[in-house]
Amino acid sequence: MKVTFLGTSHGLPEKERMCTCTMLETEGKTYIVDMGAPFADIAARRGISYENIKSVFITHPHPDHYAGLIVFLGIAKWHRRESTVQVWLPDKMLVNGLAPILDASPESSNMKIGTHLYGEGLFYDDGTLKVEALPNDHMKNVGNKSYGFKITAGTKKLLFTGDLTADMHDFPQAAFKDEYDLVVTECAHAAPQTLESKLSNIKTKLCFINHIYPFEKMDYLGALDGKFGYKIVIGKDFDTVEI
Repeated sequence: MKVTFLGTSHGLPEKERMCTCTMLETEGKTYIVDMGAPFADIAARRGISYENIKSVFITHPHPDHYAGLIVFLGIAKWHRRESTVQVWLPDKMLVNGLAPILDASPESSNMKIGTHLYGEGLFYDDGTLKVEALPNDHMKNVGNKSYGFKITAGTKKLLFTGDLTADMHDFPQAAFKDEYDLVVTECAHAAPQTLESKLSNIKTKLCFINHIYPFEKMDYLGALDGKFGYKIVIGKDFDTVEI
């Protein structure tokens, strides 16, 4: 599996970092985890085929994780008629918000694309990729649902923690139960020492930390590399790993 970090910023785009977006490629299929970055622009510049994109998984309804969907779906609807992409959303608000794009002109546009509402547990399995939603409390204070993802592709296991709370009490318990090929986590909402305490107890071959704010945390987090027996990388836009 090839994992490309298309956007690694925190809640705002920065000069050298776009908002959160990660691309997974395996067995000729492409999957996207979050689409806060301007994915349509990235796809045009990097030659990413719409036809190969099977699904998009959004962790929670904050714009820095879904804003790129608007243009992407508009292009898939009107200009990439071969696309069959399905978008998996955690909140009915997003499903309703995208409906005007997807429902328009059924007689003359691509009606093969669609949206789906998911909840806790295993919600996706296309024979290549399995995705399990792991609830967290990132948006509990405003009454919205938010999740991390446990992703399995053959023998490979990935964990995306999603955005978490300041004390990280909602760091996914699955992280402590299984061994992973890649764990992707964030440090925009917690102190780096809080994240360190969680990382000391997980088993993974590689940990990518992105969505970091303020940037001063990067020095502390970068110094953790190797401390717990696995590699820790401070993610940058367009970093790519093979797992």
